[in-house]
Amino acid sequence: METIIPAAGSNHSKILPFSESLPDALIPLNGKPVLDYILDELGRHGIRDVSIVVNASDEQKFSRAKAKYGGDQPLRVIPVSNSRSLLDTIAAAGGARGGNEGVFVVLSDTIFHSKLDFTRSTLYYKITEDVFRWCVAETAYDGVVTRLINKPQVYEGKPHSLLGLYYFSDAPLFFDCLAEARGAGECEISSVIERMMARGHRVFLKECDDWVDCGSVDNYYRAKRMLLQSRHFNSVKVNELFNIITKSSVDADKLEAECQWYLGLPPQLQSFTPRVFSFSRQKGKPAELAMEYYGHPSLSEYFVYTFIPLDIWKSIFSHLFGMLDAFKSYKGSLSQEDFGAIYGEKTDERVGQLRASSDYWARWLEQEEVEINGKRCLGWPSVKKRMVREKFYSERDTAIMHGDLCFTNILYDLNGHTVKLVDPRGTFGKRGIYGDVKYDLAKLRHSAHGQYDFIINDLFSLREKNGSFEYEMLSSEWASGVAQALDARIARMGYDIRTIQKIEALLFLTMIPLHSDKPQRQKMMGARALELFSEVYYEDSD
Repeated sequence: METIIPAAGSNHSKILPFSESLPDALIPLNGKPVLDYILDELGRHGIRDVSIVVNASDEQKFSRAKAKYGGDQPLRVIPVSNSRSLLDTIAAAGGARGGNEGVFVVLSDTIFHSKLDFTRSTLYYKITEDVFRWCVAETAYDGVVTRLINKPQVYEGKPHSLLGLYYFSDAPLFFDCLAEARGAGECEISSVIERMMARGHRVFLKECDDWVDCGSVDNYYRAKRMLLQSRHFNSVKVNELFNIITKSSVDADKLEAECQWYLGLPPQLQSFTPRVFSFSRQKGKPAELAMEYYGHPSLSEYFVYTFIPLDIWKSIFSHLFGMLDAFKSYKGSLSQEDFGAIYGEKTDERVGQLRASSDYWARWLEQEEVEINGKRCLGWPSVKKRMVREKFYSERDTAIMHGDLCFTNILYDLNGHTVKLVDPRGTFGKRGIYGDVKYDLAKLRHSAHGQYDFIINDLFSLREKNGSFEYEMLSSEWASGVAQALDARIARMGYDIRTIQKIEALLFLTMIPLHSDKPQRQKMMGARALELFSEVYYEDSD
């Protein structure tokens, strides 16, 4: 079976802040592009032979998808020029695979989750209210499609709106009718289907279980809310009417610490966070935190998936560091023991977890040196000897801090230049709003410099041979410029980059046991940790 995702033509996003910089298929939704949702769902059904047809000018933008999903499956990215319609785009993929089997067409702005029927030609539908957006199908008593109505302004009855999922069991007939429709100057896939039916081909309807359209501004924000709930199952609910997100967790202490952080901020700083409406915890039930919902993209989405220029990043950092300066003006009181709980005890605990997790990691933790990308790096025993001499405690650095200030937890509206922080730590040695300013700076740096966001999105390749590692990040050419701009802001704030980098490296090390379901991701984090340690420690090892 040939599967085609048409992602060419004039389908560049009209959704701010992604307007004209991204095709619809690459718009990020909650940290993941639309295309990735589609490819993951196809993979769930065992469909790995896929052709994505893209504008020639956009081909490079799809290189990450090809690298991420094309490793163990034939994923083709087919560039076309001057595609005037959906039919032109689909035609460009015709024959890419060949054969007489069926063809499955999935529009690039359609995210779905459903059982699929490949036994007969099937069009997938949902009952919708806004029929003017869709092609509506009508059927006879036996379920066979009898009529298609393109984007009716008014429709009586329950409209079976086609969603952009089409399976045709007779591929040669489909492509023959496609050529006829193009020759007649027609642009819609409904014209192809009508020609197939006119030749006696039977086409059926099937209702889609779950579906999200991402091709318009209103549906984009609705899709963000729906996908947020579906990805987190019962732990997150969004009330669309009141724009309230309710988080639930069996770890009531952690959720309560988060709530108290929001509520404990001085009034002048609460504009940087969503409003909290309620918190509840009852014995035997998950704790619940209800708060204001914001649909702004995260800095992670901008950094990993969009193409905003460096001067915009500098503007973002200017705003962000203005906020951090305001945080720093509120001094707290923490002890050396509180700092030790994070930088010492937490590290020992996580390293112990990693050592106990497998023989592989037990051996890794005993290596005095590790070769990474052809360079000799210090192993953990060598790093640990140097780490025991580190004194991260400083009374002047004890101030209000977020505690998990990675790009993922910073929502940013480019239009209004507003920032909203989510998912704070709520503890640093002890519960409260205070902690080490350097920890927040290291969290920022491990996103920009350490490229943590690329790692957790599996946008890297890693090879291991005889204990040495070779890796490549699938980051963009502007990533290093963003990292340098961040370092410049950290230096202007009066902090030594080397000290921040040591904490950044600790962050990667202590995260390894938290990703036990992703062994390659763990190895990548381990490699980054040792690289970062070695950059600041290696001259001391001779």
